[in-house]
Amino acid sequence: MFLSSARGLRPLAATLVALLATACQTTPPAPTTAPIVKDHRGELVSVELVRTVPRDEGVQAANEFHYSEQLGEPACGVKIYRLLFKTVGVKGEPEQTSGAMVVPDGCPAPYTVMGLAPGTRVKAGDQTADRVKTFFAGYGYVIVMVDYLGLGASDYPYHPYLHADSEATAMIDGLRAAKAAIAQEGIPVAGPMVLTGASQGGHSVLATQRAIEADYADEFQIAAVMASSGPYSMTDTFLDGWQGLTTAGPNPLASILFSYTLYSYQQVYGNLYDSPTEVWQAPYSDMVDDYFPGPLNLIKLWQSGEFPPIQNLATLREPAFVDAVASDPDHPFRQNLAANDLLDWTPKAPLLLCGSSGDAVVDFKNSETAYKTFKAAGANVTLLDTKPFLPEGLNGFQHHAAGGGTACTIAALKSAFGPVRQAVLAAAGATATP
Repeated sequence: MFLSSARGLRPLAATLVALLATACQTTPPAPTTAPIVKDHRGELVSVELVRTVPRDEGVQAANEFHYSEQLGEPACGVKIYRLLFKTVGVKGEPEQTSGAMVVPDGCPAPYTVMGLAPGTRVKAGDQTADRVKTFFAGYGYVIVMVDYLGLGASDYPYHPYLHADSEATAMIDGLRAAKAAIAQEGIPVAGPMVLTGASQGGHSVLATQRAIEADYADEFQIAAVMASSGPYSMTDTFLDGWQGLTTAGPNPLASILFSYTLYSYQQVYGNLYDSPTEVWQAPYSDMVDDYFPGPLNLIKLWQSGEFPPIQNLATLREPAFVDAVASDPDHPFRQNLAANDLLDWTPKAPLLLCGSSGDAVVDFKNSETAYKTFKAAGANVTLLDTKPFLPEGLNGFQHHAAGGGTACTIAALKSAFGPVRQAVLAAAGATATP
């Protein structure tokens, strides 16, 4: 559940653009309202300019990752700000965390706010503002990213990984803080916002859309949403992949993602074990406290061999626990998964579900199931499989990173979010890029 770009992306076909242009109709611009602070949630603690990235660096990155082929070159450089803001923990207790706001530096204004939900991160203290390279803010978007609870500057004792409610509260409070920072810094924005996220971010962005449309529609207007390669049905994701297999093949991150989710849900719900030895075999039962989060990022943790490869998954988990989850429909882990499924609502804003059917990390079945469910409920939803647009010979992880990351982002910027930008700038008498 990792968001990344990848080299070697084929140009997206004209038919893809036509498909999205007809399906993802967006709403006309609406005025951006002032932030509503409830119990200090979303209160901006501080905003700091971290660095300025010149346009030529953004152009180089856009060329390297094939954005320029479809979108043209970024129109301007960007400024990266660090945000500190107030939020709440899983029980509603007051907390604080960090985030990043990436602002166009010289693009035609006004800009469009984009909430970008991050993918899986396991490195403690790793702040988004110090690592983000979101060059596509140079296409005219103010991009808001958050550090979820337990990550970045948050001192929360753990990260509630794939916990829908706390993902949503972090994103919503980060967007509130960004509104305050935008006003404080005099950044010109207009119109409704767009939301996007891949992998864990796909799960998070749907949780955020659900929460906003249910409870905060007076505070935020959403024009369009793109969710890619996310586990929207946590139940299906884990039960279908209980032995580490997806329809696209073995999941190379199975042992890490299984451990991260189990550890997270034990911290949130407290109903899975009295001792880690009930779930993990030695030596892994002594390691989970150290890595989720811990000293390594996801890729380095995977490459380190600290957790077993997929072919040795049986050495990670206690057989009794594996059998109990598989056989008992009322098992607490199944109940926890069901509590974080995201199929029990009907999206109101146009939604693009995107990913690759070659993805062996998060099965594309998630997107297909969500599409069928939402479509049957009457939602304006589009499904895009990016596999036909990717190079031959990619492995299942590369399909997750490139198919759910680069290809889906290009599709969203081109046809789901592009019309929003064009409408905002047309209203202001300016010209959109792209």
